[in-house]
Amino acid sequence: MWTYATLSRYKLFVNEKHAIIFVFAVGVVLRVVPELVAYPYPIGYDVINYYLPVVANFDSYWHVVSGQFPLYVILLHAINLTGLLSPYWTVVAGATATFGFFSAVIFAASRSLMKQSVGWSIFLAIFVMFQLAVLRASWDEHRDIFALSTAILVFVLIGRRRDAGWKTIALGVFLSGVTAASDRQIGALFCATILIYSLIVRTRAAIACTIAAITLFALLFLFSGNNGWIWNRIEDHLALPGTPDASLPETVTSYGPTNLMIYFLVMGALLVPTAIIGFAKTHSLLKIGLLITIAASFSWIIFPNAETLVANRWITLAGIFLSIFSGHGIIKLLSKVKYSASLAAAVLSCFMVAGLGFALLPYDAPFFPFAATRDNIQDFSPVTMQFNSIQLKDNDKMISAIAWINSNTERDAAIVGQKHWLGFMQLYLEGERSYHFSDNQQALAEALAGRGEHVYLVQFDGSSPAVFTVIDYSTIR
Repeated sequence: MWTYATLSRYKLFVNEKHAIIFVFAVGVVLRVVPELVAYPYPIGYDVINYYLPVVANFDSYWHVVSGQFPLYVILLHAINLTGLLSPYWTVVAGATATFGFFSAVIFAASRSLMKQSVGWSIFLAIFVMFQLAVLRASWDEHRDIFALSTAILVFVLIGRRRDAGWKTIALGVFLSGVTAASDRQIGALFCATILIYSLIVRTRAAIACTIAAITLFALLFLFSGNNGWIWNRIEDHLALPGTPDASLPETVTSYGPTNLMIYFLVMGALLVPTAIIGFAKTHSLLKIGLLITIAASFSWIIFPNAETLVANRWITLAGIFLSIFSGHGIIKLLSKVKYSASLAAAVLSCFMVAGLGFALLPYDAPFFPFAATRDNIQDFSPVTMQFNSIQLKDNDKMISAIAWINSNTERDAAIVGQKHWLGFMQLYLEGERSYHFSDNQQALAEALAGRGEHVYLVQFDGSSPAVFTVIDYSTIR
């Protein structure tokens, strides 16, 4: 009978250092594979619209970045300054290393907060990294994964013993500051979680980390250029040069109870039964985090149309926490039966197929749950990781259209198009040309032309081989 007791004879399953390196390596490989499949084009909405433009032109965007929660982007800039990597590979390296770090932290949490063996902790880490919610977050929410990793690492430090020494406390305080400075949503979740925990246990470590996190988070929030609880991907990240016209009519949003419920079912429904089993004997820090994300995920019940509560982003986070609890619940079930290692391998295989399907399948043929619910969830999640703000197969045509603009329009021309194309324009538009976006591009082009500007309207034409057509709007007024 193959059990983890049998497998423990192999060094990988008894040597904790070797195991954590193995888990980190698996995470890095998993995250880099979709990047290589998509090469030379980037994957991730925020990658093309935020990370790449900012890393490539950091000085130009510092006045914007400094008003947000900038730590992760500052780290990317520091890597880029070495000159060893291009902005593209800097962002890819950051995403892959962060995912490997997250995977290693899950292993550490399993060992410390769930008291699992090395073998079962490897299982849990791999189980979590292949979950749809985790992969979806890693697609473009790189700083979310980074901040969540440091947050869970703080949980490991302060949750494993009540009499932590000053070195542990100092490291916990430092990582609490890193978490608070890396991402607004994760920072808020971390502050709320650790505050509740410190009120319960009242240990020196918990109180010190709580004070550090809340103080830094409050300072960054107060001085943020984007105050308020607005975490929409465009409004939160893309306070970059562009001219949206709020007076023009907006398109109908997909944010609503039906679509949000379907998104929750896709991200976490299958995990709920075993997550309930795993909830019982898991550390209270993780329990608090799960309960907060679940509550925020269903904010639409009370406020069905309040997009500023971004229930969709909380649903993704809830899916990540559910995957941790679900993996723990599966371990509790499998550890009581014969052939546990074989069953664990079978369970992992099923989730690996699903995760790889989401990571690697083309946009036109996504994994089944995403294909079936595409119309309901495509504004919350890509149906495959092989996508940025447009289909990868259209990236070269977008770049070619911008090259044509650079060669055939006035240097001070006003270019009008969709908000989803802003990143491409920031990266490739040359001269003094400005990019303007709106839900009603024709009305905006007409308004700009009426002011005497040289206006060119970029439109998507799926029936044209060029895909993106450029119209001199100044000549058709």
